[in-house]
Amino acid sequence: MTVPPEEPSATPPPAGGLIQSYRVDGRKLTLTFWGGVCADYRATAAESGDRVTVRIVAPEPEPGEVCIDLAKELTESVALDERLGDRRVVDAQTGTEVPAGR
Repeated sequence: MTVPPEEPSATPPPAGGLIQSYRVDGRKLTLTFWGGVCADYRATAAESGDRVTVRIVAPEPEPGEVCIDLAKELTESVALDERLGDRRVVDAQTGTEVPAGR
């Protein structure tokens, strides 16, 4: 019996969580993540002495709203109260540390 090849997915799987990486410029923290093409995302951050816990938030779609099931790499920024310094950036959804990126 021949098994047909798997169709390639148009949605890349998140590696280790929704948020893939971050970059910082002064007090501006920019998060890179995979998200749907129809959502209007925003980033939030909760700061403490040793970490900044970040989350990507998207509103619930309107009832009956139709959107293709396709993801793309996106960025959203959030202003920090203080510079990041030595604090870790942690994904609120997974509890894992977000790596610094591009």
